[in-house]
Amino acid sequence: MDDVRLRPPRNRVERRALAMWTTQSSIFALPLPIVFAVLYLFIPPARTWFGWCLAITLIPGLAYMLVMFAWRYRVHRWETTNKAVYASSGWLWQRWRVVPLSRIQTVATPSRPL
Repeated sequence: MDDVRLRPPRNRVERRALAMWTTQSSIFALPLPIVFAVLYLFIPPARTWFGWCLAITLIPGLAYMLVMFAWRYRVHRWETTNKAVYASSGWLWQRWRVVPLSRIQTVATPSRPL
């Protein structure tokens, strides 16, 4: 086990992960601005208030959506060798992991309808 050291993995995640991360961030960031936009359109006396609420929720939400997927793509990496599995992940705090193959007992792969 002398040659199994903590080091950055070589492989990036698949590009399809970007679409998944963008979808996840939009599900998190867009519902509240959409509600304020509908209220803005259908309640004219309160348009000023709903307009401000829309801007206050939409601008950070869009910033989150634009930054999150690129940041995660830059940070998440993986690699398998004959000796170990290497992985790095994290959002604000990055974690590097190395697991010797002798320690791996099972591998779970989810199977979903989509």
